[in-house]
Amino acid sequence: MRPGIVSHPNLTTLRLRNICFYGPSDTGAEGFIVRHGASLTTLSISTCMIGNYENDPNPKISADVLYHFQEGLINLKDFTLFPTPGQMSRTKPRDWNYKYFARLMGGQEYKSLLDHKESESEPGTDVEAYESLQNIIKSRRRLKEQD
Repeated sequence: MRPGIVSHPNLTTLRLRNICFYGPSDTGAEGFIVRHGASLTTLSISTCMIGNYENDPNPKISADVLYHFQEGLINLKDFTLFPTPGQMSRTKPRDWNYKYFARLMGGQEYKSLLDHKESESEPGTDVEAYESLQNIIKSRRRLKEQD
């Protein structure tokens, strides 16, 4: 483990709200979550954002994070995401939050992780990634019940 990297080997439940998935997938919130794939069984994410650099030729989208979770969270039994991809939310984060973060971080561009406009990526990609993760969790649960 690299110095300065936080890890809690017995972490089983994690609830995150109003955070930003930013930077490479092995660092920040995303890296923290996936590092706990061996122990994490319950993950709840609510009203979070993805941060990208302005003019990034390959900006991160929700599907990138969800597929990373699918690969790395091998013991996940329960995953909740609010709002789910493809559904508009009445509790959409306020626009000023994004502007504040963009100023604070010096030119980065922020967008909602969960209330993502499909036109920014391939149509259905975020929804498909979410459904795929949920289906894998269900099949893993069934396999463990059979053991």
